[in-house]
Amino acid sequence: MRNLNFKYAGAWNFLPFGPEGIELNFSNYGNIVLIHGENRDAKSIEKNDSIPDDLSKISSNGSGKSSLQEIIVWTLYGKTIKRPEKIKINQVIHNKIKKDCRTIVEFDKYRVMRCRSFKGKDSLKVWESEQGVWDDSTEITQGTAAQTEKKIKEIVGLSYEAFVNVCIFTDDQRSCFLECDKDTKLEIVENLMQLGVYREWYENAKLLKREIKSSIDFKVKEYDLLLKNRQDSLNRLELTKNKQDAWKVKKQQEIESLERNAKDKESNLLATDNGKELVLYQQAQEKIKEINLKTPELEEARAKINANFALLKEKDNSLKAEHQKLFDLFNKENRELQYVKQDIAKNEKEIKELKLNIPGTKCGYCRGIVDSNNIDSCIKEHTDAIDKLKEKFLVFEEKVKEINVKIEEVKSSQNKLKTIESQAEQKRKTIDDSLSKLRMELSASSQVREPKADSAEFLISQQIEDLKNQILEKKNELEGKTPFFEILENDQKELEKSILLVEEKEKEVKDLESKIPYYDYWINGFGPTGIRKWVIDGIIPDLNNRINYWLQFLIDNTVTLNFDNEFQEKIERNPPDGDPYIYYAMSTGQRRRLNLSVGHSFAYITELSAEALPSLIFLDEVTTNVDPLGVQGIYNMICELATDKQVFVTTHDPELVRMLQGVSVINLIHENGFTKKV
Repeated sequence: MRNLNFKYAGAWNFLPFGPEGIELNFSNYGNIVLIHGENRDAKSIEKNDSIPDDLSKISSNGSGKSSLQEIIVWTLYGKTIKRPEKIKINQVIHNKIKKDCRTIVEFDKYRVMRCRSFKGKDSLKVWESEQGVWDDSTEITQGTAAQTEKKIKEIVGLSYEAFVNVCIFTDDQRSCFLECDKDTKLEIVENLMQLGVYREWYENAKLLKREIKSSIDFKVKEYDLLLKNRQDSLNRLELTKNKQDAWKVKKQQEIESLERNAKDKESNLLATDNGKELVLYQQAQEKIKEINLKTPELEEARAKINANFALLKEKDNSLKAEHQKLFDLFNKENRELQYVKQDIAKNEKEIKELKLNIPGTKCGYCRGIVDSNNIDSCIKEHTDAIDKLKEKFLVFEEKVKEINVKIEEVKSSQNKLKTIESQAEQKRKTIDDSLSKLRMELSASSQVREPKADSAEFLISQQIEDLKNQILEKKNELEGKTPFFEILENDQKELEKSILLVEEKEKEVKDLESKIPYYDYWINGFGPTGIRKWVIDGIIPDLNNRINYWLQFLIDNTVTLNFDNEFQEKIERNPPDGDPYIYYAMSTGQRRRLNLSVGHSFAYITELSAEALPSLIFLDEVTTNVDPLGVQGIYNMICELATDKQVFVTTHDPELVRMLQGVSVINLIHENGFTKKV
């Protein structure tokens, strides 16, 4: 728990304080401070026998007593305590002077100064100094006002709502906790426990989920429309295909009809000898045309094959040369490999013979006396030579393997080339056979002479020729692009586009739907039944204990109040008699004391949650509508609070003033529109 030790507060041109301003050094006062005010601008009541002496004095209302706590709250948070939503930002400036206002608060090792210009310019500065030096070297003001506000909140450790709840208690019964409905109570507790961020996340998650569901609904409608468009595109494509198929059937029927007609006319022509000869002549001419069309194509194909043969021959020669080169290199490296192998065997043989020599005998080579040191030295030399030769052997062996792999690759290429040559040769032979056959057919057809025919036979022959031309033309139409070709292409493109759009929209919907569980997680986690309820449920026992702790001072422990997890109160006599109180049936004074106990208990819980304990507390007219016995209880509460806080009391209650005789006093006088301390 960190104590917030408030040391100083000052204000100039702020609310009722004018250019002369007001300054408070809190160390100059005791733990209980009575704030007394006198408003000399208010009319006094004429004394007469029917009015007691204490009521004929000058009024203290409007003297600026409640503005002392406003200095602290405004400086730290830029908001007033009383109805901040109603008081405009410029209205904190003294309405008579209408010049810049300035407030200063010092606590712990910090100093905060907030200035407000009547023209709308603001200034917020923060300093940090253990020695109380407030200059450029100790200033920690952030880059922007918003960043500085955040810094101050981090230093204090309490939000605006939490600070006001912990430090300020007024006579405003309308905002008391027990007067609120269930939802408002929950909102108050969450604000005091600084759970607002969780509620904000919860609301944001709900909003985002609603937005996503709205987007899903919209995209589903788009998806349904795209599905309909896709089906329409498919229907159009099928309709066009059906039309094309019908056109082809009709065209085929026309061809078959022409062929039957041509065949009938040929039958008529074949009925005479001249007609037969004319048919044969025409068939021969058609054959010649057919041969003349096929021959150039076959000759062109043969020329290409011959050209490819030249390339294949060139490639074959290249592969042969490469094969020979690799074969020579293989033999060379293999010979080197064998030489190394022989050298290894030779050294191994010499080592073996050296090991047969016995020290003291004559060497078989030099005939000198054999020495064991000489033998070992020689064996080592041969062993080292063998090791080097083996390394060399591995190098040559690897080269031989690599060359062998390349040779096999070349052989494989040569085999493939032979296969290609064989296939090309077979194609060339087939073409040559076809050309030879065509030449023979051309020769035979050319020998058929045109017969002499009469006009009737010639006319039939001409009709047959025309029919064949029509058949050829219609076959070409049937084999070529139909009148529906472009329509089909467009319909197919439209269908593909529709399919793609449907798939894309379906993916968009699924992507959005996949986010719903995540938002449900945050909604459940930060919702009323999630972490917020877990935290609140955890404080209920401590809250109830603290409420009843304060009730022993305020109502002499004759009443207990306990909240359930829904913050529904249960008020009973102590000891309980089975007949609980109804809050709204209680007197105003009883309700005020109950709310004071609840308020101070929430302040305690808030301090524990924030781990920040302000050194002061303001009680502003808390005895309003409280009877003398209740005033005694409030006095007991003040004394208890003063054991660890500096308590500032503002009151019109003469009984409480009498009880507070001997405490520190702050005297305020409001005169000519300004409040000052005397």
